[in-house]
Amino acid sequence: MLNVLAFKGSDTKFIYSFQAFPKLKVIRRKVKEGLRYFQQQLKDLGGYALRTLPDNIMPRTVVYRTADGTRQLGGYLSRFIRNYVSTLNATLKVSWDLVPEEGITHLMDATKLSEMYDVDFPLVTSILSQNTLKQVVPMEVSSWFLILPMEPRLPRARFFVKFGFHNFIPLALLLSIVLSNAHRIELDLSPTWRFYVVGCKVLQGTLTQPFLLPKGLSVKLMIIYWIILLHGFFVSNYHTANLETWLVHPPAADPIMDWDEMRRRKMKVLVMSRELNYLRSSMGSELFDAHSDIFHTTTSKDFQKKRLLLDENYAYPVSTTLWPQLEQSQVRLSRPIFRRSREMVFAPFLVFNLPMPRNSVFYKSLKRYTALTHDSGLYRLWFRRSFYELVAIGKISYKEDRNHGLYCDLKWNDFYFVWIAYVVETSVSFLVFIMELLYHKWSVKKTPN
Repeated sequence: MLNVLAFKGSDTKFIYSFQAFPKLKVIRRKVKEGLRYFQQQLKDLGGYALRTLPDNIMPRTVVYRTADGTRQLGGYLSRFIRNYVSTLNATLKVSWDLVPEEGITHLMDATKLSEMYDVDFPLVTSILSQNTLKQVVPMEVSSWFLILPMEPRLPRARFFVKFGFHNFIPLALLLSIVLSNAHRIELDLSPTWRFYVVGCKVLQGTLTQPFLLPKGLSVKLMIIYWIILLHGFFVSNYHTANLETWLVHPPAADPIMDWDEMRRRKMKVLVMSRELNYLRSSMGSELFDAHSDIFHTTTSKDFQKKRLLLDENYAYPVSTTLWPQLEQSQVRLSRPIFRRSREMVFAPFLVFNLPMPRNSVFYKSLKRYTALTHDSGLYRLWFRRSFYELVAIGKISYKEDRNHGLYCDLKWNDFYFVWIAYVVETSVSFLVFIMELLYHKWSVKKTPN
């Protein structure tokens, strides 16, 4: 409590108060009209040292050593708290004796240490919930989701399978039947399902190959032939555009959409041991237990290292606090190596808070200062600059393409399925030709001279 007034005994001529910073000092003043009894204690702390305890969760706070071995504190919350302390004319002292050399200081540990060692600002974030203490400062809105290694590029040989030529077969058959029966009706013949006479022309039209039109066609037959040519025009351009696009920007394989697909592809999710309980509560006990074999636990040091390096052997849970930094580190790649999953989300809406010590005299002041930094855009500016700070101290780096030969000319192997289709169709055509010869010989023998 900063503002306290007192009288000594029954003497009402003098009033007593105190100055809290930088040193405790009792102030004695005469009672008179117009006297301002309550002074602004936090306006000027006179260089008083305020203690902080970082959690070392990047990019909020990051502990590192300079070239001369001195420990330093970085991260956008570091800039936030340093600027706040400067507005009070105070100094910031990091409790280095409570900060581990490597690894993370978790919320519960930081809270206990703050109470034991009188830390003014524990730089750890908690999640707003019904059980959250009242004395917290809301900092940012976030979400918690999974990031996955990007699916591999589709091999060129599979482009021709992915085109889906089989989808056009029913339409080609329908056009053949319509054209065949239109010719028969013109000749006053009854309709039939047989269309092999004009089927070749429909196939050539679909593949935009030239063919001879019969002479003396009626308007109805001309319209049908026009539809066949128009169909071939769209089919040809569609597949040409797709092929040219895919050769330069190959499409990815089928994406991972759910936990069962992750299990089928033997993909593991790397998590910290102390996050398992929160994962269980976020996903639900039934869903978590059904897919518990997917999660692989490790230490906080190993977890942060692999996640920042974007080790493609694992998927990682990430919040919107870190994901923009990881996304920025991939801008120099021709194709990102990790993507955000929109389907596997642990918590779609989170509010991160800065917990304050019980009865903290800085609570209201810090809460107002936080609102001002958000309104002015300072908080967002510090957040964006934190990426370049992490790059400067070597905690994160731009990812570079390991395979510089991303584009190459077509090879024989790229036509693997085309060659198979060619061999199969040639074999079938040869067998049909042999059968026609045998049928002709049989017909000649059966016919009497």
